Amino acid sequence: MGLLDELSSENYRPPKGPQCSVAALTQRLDKETLVKFNAALNNSAAPAAHIADAMEELGYFISGDTIRRHRKGRCRCGK
Repeated sequence: MGLLDELSSENYRPPKGPQCSVAALTQRLDKETLVKFNAALNNSAAPAAHIADAMEELGYFISGDTIRRHRKGRCRCGK
């Protein structure tokens, strides 16, 4: 199987590796913010861009695209 075949597979997931930015951010948050951040991540009605904006207001810079990839399990940590 070639790389293009692997990448085009419906079941393709990137290999697990270093944590993505979302997972790394969760390690830096205080407990109260972590609970709220995780709740926002798990709320499918909350757009990733809005979560990113809310985190930026708190001084944490993360992109909506990074959040979106993490939610879909397409990030480096594969969560």
